[in-house]
Amino acid sequence: MSAAGLSFQRRPIRVAITSGDPNGIGPEVALKAAARALGLTDEGYGEVSRRNLALVLVGPRTIWRHALQVCHWQGTPPPEVDALATPGPDARPLPLPPLSTWDPAMAPAPRIRPGKVAADAARSAYAAIDRYNDLFVRTVRATGGNNTARNL
Repeated sequence: MSAAGLSFQRRPIRVAITSGDPNGIGPEVALKAAARALGLTDEGYGEVSRRNLALVLVGPRTIWRHALQVCHWQGTPPPEVDALATPGPDARPLPLPPLSTWDPAMAPAPRIRPGKVAADAARSAYAAIDRYNDLFVRTVRATGGNNTARNL
């Protein structure tokens, strides 16, 4: 029960975080914010991760690998998931780890050039948002408004 007296289901809360400009500070900020929200330490995940929270870093995997290096990531890298909206055999949403990455498999990943303005980086940032939005819309349409069948 929340402070407002509302009751919430224990369904997974999934939050997609895009990288922003891969040549800017977006990937590092997103990675650090996600780790902090989950209480991530070298020993593993904090208490928040036990509350059905899954954070998905959206963008080309090369961007997230670079961000891990820049942030001097000490732990195991977040796993890469290949599908976000695929239901399991019983049509229920497949569980996601507390922190993962998803590559929308768009055109070639941009070349990472920190601090440089580049058209391929802008296209990549836009494409990640566009691809996730498309996935969201298709999933909502396919479930016909049935929230229990959605895996978003």
